[in-house]
Amino acid sequence: RQPSAFLQFRDGSYLLDLGTGSIDHERFVDLARTALRSTDASERITLLEGAAQAYSGEFLPDDRFEAWTDHLRGSLKDLAADVYHALAAAYFEAGNEPAGRHAVQVAVGLEDDGD
Repeated sequence: RQPSAFLQFRDGSYLLDLGTGSIDHERFVDLARTALRSTDASERITLLEGAAQAYSGEFLPDDRFEAWTDHLRGSLKDLAADVYHALAAAYFEAGNEPAGRHAVQVAVGLEDDGD
């Protein structure tokens, strides 16, 4: 048997040590909030693109019918739609109409996607 990297025995007790990793949805929320607050036009698109890429889709899709996941699933999807709407506006402002149209389509798809 190999010692576990995650299960540690210290001071007579076992503890779960997940290290310093991050949780995907928390990372997305942090990136999205930073991007949406950005007023610097030159960095706004980059920040919004990073936030959009960090959105990995529906939160816990295998637990879709678990009531405790409803609120977080909805709020993450709403935040993703806000990111894509802001990204579309930034693209249109920068003159990149094809990317702007695509971002609008994604945003509308997120809004239309029923839970």
